[in-house]
This record gives sequence, C-alpha cells and structure tokens, in this order.
Amino acid sequence: QFICFALNETNFIISTNDHISLTTLCGKQVSTIQVQQSRSYSHLSVPRACQVQSQHFVIRKIQTPSSTRQGSPSVNTILSMDQTSIIINTSSPDLQTIHLATSHILLHLNQTQPHNQPSMPAHYQPLA
Repeated sequence: QFICFALNETNFIISTNDHISLTTLCGKQVSTIQVQQSRSYSHLSVPRACQVQSQHFVIRKIQTPSSTRQGSPSVNTILSMDQTSIIINTSSPDLQTIHLATSHILLHLNQTQPHNQPSMPAHYQPLA
C-alpha cells in the first residue's frame, strides 16, 4: 500500500509498506531516491523546478518565473505534528516547519493510520 498527501505544491506526506524508488528530474539531472518501508509517514520535498516519479505517482514540475530556485527532492523524517503545522528534520542543521491551512490533512492522517501505525496522542488531535 502506498499513501501520498499533498500539503501544498512542493510538500507531500508519503507512506509505503514496500521499498520504492523515486526517480527525480531537476533540470537535466536525473537521480534516484530510495524510500524504505515504514510504519509511519515521511515528508517528501519537491522543488518547483523538479519532477518526481515512481510506480505509484508522478509529481510534475511547476513552470513559473520563480521556479529557477535550485534544490533537489528529498525524503525527510516527521518529528511532530500539531493542529496547524508539521515539523520535519531536513539535511540542513535547522528544523523546517510546514504550516497547514486547515487541520483536515492531519485528521485524515490520523484516520488512515498506515501499516498499523499507533494513533497520535490526544494532544495532537484536532479540537472539535
């Protein structure tokens, strides 16, 4: 089973019960990212000028004048989630916070619970 949620146009939450390969195309550079089988979600960052493809999905590059920003796709560990944001561990020394417009994505992540993932503690649940 493979799960992918788009947080915005460059940030995605993924989970897989199989080892998968992601093929990335940034400019003319092609590379591969390995995603290990996981019992939890991971963060996938895709710069606007890049395309990512696997046997399960394709994320196409976005053509905008500001898409000249350099970078490459990466898979990152999710450290924590609250009602409005997700904090991830990236290869840079600083943590990155992704702010969410609504709590619907986090509510859905809690409901899907991939691969028997334990529920998030009650203090991470959206308020009714």
